[in-house]
Amino acid sequence: ISFVNFKLRVLDLADTFMARQPESPLVLRLLPALLDLAKSTHKDSRSKPVHDRAMSILSARRAGVPKGFELQTVLDLLASVHERARRAADKSALKMLSSVAAYLARTVLDNHPEAEPQVFDLYRASLTDFMTRKASQLFADFFSAACLRMQPAQLQPFWRIAIASVAEYGRPLKAVNVFRQVQAYALAETILAGAPRLSAEDGKPFVALTAQLLGELQKALQETFAYAGSDLNKHETTGKLILDQQRMREIMQFSVKLITRCVKSDVLREAVDGALETTPEWTKSLGCVVCSPSFNSSQAVKQLCSTLANIHKVGTPKAKKEKAKASAVVE
Repeated sequence: ISFVNFKLRVLDLADTFMARQPESPLVLRLLPALLDLAKSTHKDSRSKPVHDRAMSILSARRAGVPKGFELQTVLDLLASVHERARRAADKSALKMLSSVAAYLARTVLDNHPEAEPQVFDLYRASLTDFMTRKASQLFADFFSAACLRMQPAQLQPFWRIAIASVAEYGRPLKAVNVFRQVQAYALAETILAGAPRLSAEDGKPFVALTAQLLGELQKALQETFAYAGSDLNKHETTGKLILDQQRMREIMQFSVKLITRCVKSDVLREAVDGALETTPEWTKSLGCVVCSPSFNSSQAVKQLCSTLANIHKVGTPKAKKEKAKASAVVE
């Protein structure tokens, strides 16, 4: 008990130092030790107070970021945190590692804006791990935690992560399973939750990125709808649906939310015009879902098809009035 109390006092000192000297580069030397301590005490019931205290320190939101450090050292530390997150022991550990990764990414971008490509590459590699490795412990929250930490102008690499997520893994059979395919849309929608923070000045570079994202979104959805209504959407042995009603509903819901976020943003609204088009091919792909016996029994899926029928009007005031007409067209 005395030894545990001693460790807790040492941790109190570390926490005090990090709180009062947030710009000291020595803070970055404390992080690996705290991470190792949190990991080594995870399964030790006698050290639970020490584990909980270390987790609390690592998860705390700091007022500032360190300065005067070696860039490569912090990038290596950020890479190691990403690797730990991919193999996190549980959800609480992943949440803590998400916070640490976001803190380090903000530290790098605040001090070295030119290192944005390296930060993007690390998150891009984690996206690949999340989407292609079944044992990956990552979730969409790992990426959204970084977005919440960044200044609006620093969100561009995460917009590109959203584009890569939908373009590469929102299509049928590209992710390791259907759940991860759904998460590709969830991740993009979560990242665009930062849209209201963009000012007119900060948001200019994001208009083109958002238009690209919406274009890839419609392409991925069109392929998904055509696949869902085909004979390929069945397991060869069991005959069960690969992409079932629940997953289809989730993909559509995340897509509608994403488009609505863009429409409601004063900065990004112009990206919707021209990026989304209600073409005959688009209507035909929706018909593959509505006419499929696997999906036409789901009222929720049919309503979402009606909403997406005029995809360029999703989220606009006229969308509800057009919904009944669109439903008839799709039918």
